[in-house]
Amino acid sequence: MVDLNAMGTLQLPLVPLNGGRFISAGMGRHPTRVIDSWELIVVEHGRLTMFEDDRNYAVEPGQALVLRPGRRHGGIGDYPSGLSFFWLHFRLAQPVADSVLPTWSSCPEQMLGWCRDFLALQTAGLLLPSGGALLLLLMLQALGGPAMTPAPDGGRLAADALKYVKLHFREPIATADIADALQCNSDYLGRVFRRAYGITPVDCLNRERLGYAGELLLDTAMNVNEIAEASGYRDPAYFRRRFREKNGMTPLRYRRLYGKIHINTR
Repeated sequence: MVDLNAMGTLQLPLVPLNGGRFISAGMGRHPTRVIDSWELIVVEHGRLTMFEDDRNYAVEPGQALVLRPGRRHGGIGDYPSGLSFFWLHFRLAQPVADSVLPTWSSCPEQMLGWCRDFLALQTAGLLLPSGGALLLLLMLQALGGPAMTPAPDGGRLAADALKYVKLHFREPIATADIADALQCNSDYLGRVFRRAYGITPVDCLNRERLGYAGELLLDTAMNVNEIAEASGYRDPAYFRRRFREKNGMTPLRYRRLYGKIHINTR
C-alpha cells in the first residue's frame, strides 16, 4: 500500500490545481478553449466526445484523456444525458517530453475512487501536498493502462459483448445470457473478452454495476437495497460485500464520505 502522507513530503513532479465531477443535464457541450494547465479527464458514465487541435476522441467509461496546455480543445456535440466524468487540472514541476504522458488510455477501476479521494482532499483544504501524491498515482495508472482496442481475433465479438453489458448491466444477466444474445459459446466469449479487455465479462458486469451504484448513492436518496436492485444485484448482501471489496468501505460510509464533494453541471 502506498503511503500518501510519506509521498507528500517529497518533491513531486505534478502540482495539483483543482478538480471536480461533472454530471450532464443533457444539454451544452465542453467549451472550446486554450488553457495553461494540463487536464486529466476520467469518464465515469456515458461517452465524452472531445477534440484537441486536429485530433478527435470518444472517451468511454473507464477511459482517461489527458489534454495538454496551450492546445485548443473542446467538445464535439452536446453532452449526452447520463454522462459523468472527473476533471483534474495540474501543472508539471519540470518540463517533460510530450510523449512521456499518455493522451488516451484505459484505466483501472480504482482510478475513479482515487478521483473521489482527490476531490475529498480538495474539499477539506488538503490538496497540497497529499493531492499531488494522489495525482501522481492517477497518472501512473493512466500510463500503465491496458490497450482499449480489442484484439483482431474475436475483436468484434468482444466489442459487441462490451456494448451489450453497458446496455443491460442493470438486468440480472450472466456470461451465458450475453453469449446467448450474441449467439456464441460462452467459454469462447470469455476467452476473447479477456484477451481484448484484460477482464472477464463477469468482472465487466460488476464494474458497471458498482460504478452505477456509486453514482446512485451520491445522486439519489434511494436506500441501499433499492440501489442494489437498480444496479442489477438480486442479493443486497452480495452487493454490499462486492461494494466493500471494490471501495474499501460500506455503501453508507461511501455516501457520507463523498456525498458533499464538488459537482458541476456545466
